[in-house]
Amino acid sequence: MLTSLRIQNLALIDDVEIPLEPGLTVLTGETGAGKSIIVGAVGLILGDRASPDLIRQGEDEGSVEVLFDIDPTGPAREHLDALGLLDSYGQLVARRVLTRAGKSRAYLGGRLATLGELRRAVAPLIDISSQHAHTTLLDIAAHRVILDRFGDLGVALAEYVAAYDAWRGAEAEHRAFLAAAKGRSERMDLLRFQLSEIDQVSPKPGEDRALEEELTVLRHAAELLSATSQIENQLYSKRGAITDQLAELVRVMRSASAKDGSLSPLVARLESARLDLEDVGQEVRQYRSRVTVNPRRLDEAEDRLTALDKLGRRFGPRADDILKRRREMATELTGLESFDDRMVARPGGEGGACRG
Repeated sequence: MLTSLRIQNLALIDDVEIPLEPGLTVLTGETGAGKSIIVGAVGLILGDRASPDLIRQGEDEGSVEVLFDIDPTGPAREHLDALGLLDSYGQLVARRVLTRAGKSRAYLGGRLATLGELRRAVAPLIDISSQHAHTTLLDIAAHRVILDRFGDLGVALAEYVAAYDAWRGAEAEHRAFLAAAKGRSERMDLLRFQLSEIDQVSPKPGEDRALEEELTVLRHAAELLSATSQIENQLYSKRGAITDQLAELVRVMRSASAKDGSLSPLVARLESARLDLEDVGQEVRQYRSRVTVNPRRLDEAEDRLTALDKLGRRFGPRADDILKRRREMATELTGLESFDDRMVARPGGEGGACRG
C-alpha cells in the first residue's frame, strides 16, 4: 500500500507530507484547495508527462516522493523483487523531480532511473479512477487479472496454465512428428545409402595422413635408396670408409698423446665422432632395409587415398571427420527407425499424438 506521499514546490504547495493509513483515506476541500494537485502529483510518479509550469513560482525545481509498503504475499512483491528494488523492510521509495529547464529525473530506491523504469515499477501499485482519468479499468488486458483475483482463482489459474502449456507443447511436438514423417522414408534411404558408401571404404582413424606419408616415400623410393646407399658406403661399409679413417686417426692421436698428455682430450673427441658416424651408418642401413621400390604397393596406396579423398569431399575433409559424420548419421537413422514407437494413433483414426 501507499503509506506516504510528499510533494514539494508544485503549484500552490510548498512542502507537504501526507501519511496514509490502512483503509479508506478521503481528501476533501473546496474548489481550488489543491486536491487535483495531489492527484496530479501521483500521476507524475506514474510517469505522466510534466510541464515546468507545474513548479511553484520562484522555485527552480519541484518533486514528488512516495513510499510503498509491499505485501509479502501480494502479486506486486514478486514483480518488484525481480526488479531488485525493495529494501530490507520490503518497502519501495520512488521520486520524481521536475526542473525549470523542462527536464525531469526519476529515482527508484534511491538510485537514478529512467522514466520507463519508473512506470514499470510503480504502475502496478497505483490505479487512478476518476471522471476524466482511468488506467487499469480501461486496460482490456487487465480485466481477466481483476476477475481472477476477485474469484480467488490463483491456484486454479496456475493449474490451468500448466495444463495448457503442456497441451500446446504436445501439440507442437505432434505437428513436428507429422512433418518429419512426410520425408522420413526418403531420409532413411539416403542415410542408409551414405552409410553404405562409407562402410565400403571403411576408413580408419588417421589413415589418410599415414597414407600421405607412405606415398611420399614410395614415390621417391629409388632416390632415397640411392642417397642412403651412398651415405652408408661412405660412412661405414666400403673399404677406407670415413669411420675406418677416423679409427686410424684415433690410433695415431692416441700414440701422440702417450708422448704429450695434453692431446688426450682430442683422442676422446675423435673416438666419439667415430662412434657417432658409425651409428649413423648403421641406422641408414636399417632405413634402407625398409624402403623398397614397389610399384604395386604404390598403386594400392594411391587408389586407397583417392577413395578416402572422394569420401572426404562429401563427409570430411579428413578420415577422422568422415568417421565423426558416420556416427552422426547412424544416430539420426536410429532415431528415424524408432519413429513408429514414438507415435500413438488418436482415438477415432487419423493422425497421431506424441507419447510423453
